[in-house]
Amino acid sequence: MHGSIEQQRFCGREFSAEEVSLIQEVVDTCGGVSRNELAKTVCELLDWKRPNGGLKAGVPGPAGTVGRQGHPETSG
Repeated sequence: MHGSIEQQRFCGREFSAEEVSLIQEVVDTCGGVSRNELAKTVCELLDWKRPNGGLKAGVPGPAGTVGRQGHPETSG
């Protein structure tokens, strides 16, 4: 079990505690796939897209930057 999950900001988007929890669940259950695939999966689940309609996925992405304690690492 991870500690309390808080709202996070990543790439200019504010992720709710529920979204961060969903990201963590995806990472926990899909640990065998690549970081790129994790990022794509999370972006699909959260309907996170670029202005051109493509997925916002990439490495690092919200799933690709999950730190050792299971929380996305953010840079501001």
